[in-house]
Amino acid sequence: MNLSNFLYRQKQKIKYHLAKDEISQLVAEINRFEELILLGENRFKLKSVNIEFPNKYLFLLRRYNDLVFLIWQRNSYFEVRETDLIYNTNNLKLSVKTAEELFIIKEVYFNQIYNIKLSKHFNLIDVGMNVGFTSLYFAHRDDVRKIYSYEPFGTTFQDAQRNFELNQSIQSKIQSQNIGLGLENEEIQVNYSKDLKGKNTSKFNRDNLNKNFDSFTTIKIVNGRDEIEKITSSKSHENFVVKLDCEGAEFDIFRSFGENRFPDNIDAFMIEWHKNEPDALIEKLLNDNFKVHCTSESKDIGFILAIR
Repeated sequence: MNLSNFLYRQKQKIKYHLAKDEISQLVAEINRFEELILLGENRFKLKSVNIEFPNKYLFLLRRYNDLVFLIWQRNSYFEVRETDLIYNTNNLKLSVKTAEELFIIKEVYFNQIYNIKLSKHFNLIDVGMNVGFTSLYFAHRDDVRKIYSYEPFGTTFQDAQRNFELNQSIQSKIQSQNIGLGLENEEIQVNYSKDLKGKNTSKFNRDNLNKNFDSFTTIKIVNGRDEIEKITSSKSHENFVVKLDCEGAEFDIFRSFGENRFPDNIDAFMIEWHKNEPDALIEKLLNDNFKVHCTSESKDIGFILAIR
């Protein structure tokens, strides 16, 4: 390491330790070995991709690597509108309000975690709609007829509606409801984070309201079996895939079926399981003649693909 590089790194260390806020500290960390972020009075620049954003979007730097990844993708670009930051990819428009959403876009559209293919058309039941990125991913596909989406958190639900409005050519394929699925019909108070919408849950935070969260809110939960059977029976001659990413509520949804079988026209489940061991989910799927593939990122989270 030459002297100039050594002095530069020491300067960044000082900036990091003297930073007055999280973003300043984050910029110093990103710039640790070379100057990748240029901060201006009203805008900041990503030197590696030669793109600028207004400073109101500095929160994007919390997912700097994902931000750069998305910028580099073909047929994709960010567009700053008066009230929105829009990510355009393959004729879809996605409003980005948090750094977490950069990760979700990458996961759904480029890592293709839900890229299930059947030899026939199907409908999707999307439990844990969040801001609608996954519902739009499926609505954009010709082999998907209809999407039935569920999101219990009101603010997140409204963000999804905004994303659907941005994609009016496929908006009609999505039928969304501001409710969650679970074991019982109930209204409960739970924590809510506006920055980590994908981590909001009806399951693990109701006993610790306001702890490390922005606020709390009331959400409505309905019996999972009743709702799923209502949808599948209304189109009894059509096929369904069920996607569950509901931060732990997947266990209550399965319990809501009791000893009953899943509807015969459900061909597949895609489940992100949380906190609990997935054995109970796997056992019920196997007993209902599904072939199951389960992976785990840690003892607290993993993914199940089940096909019948």
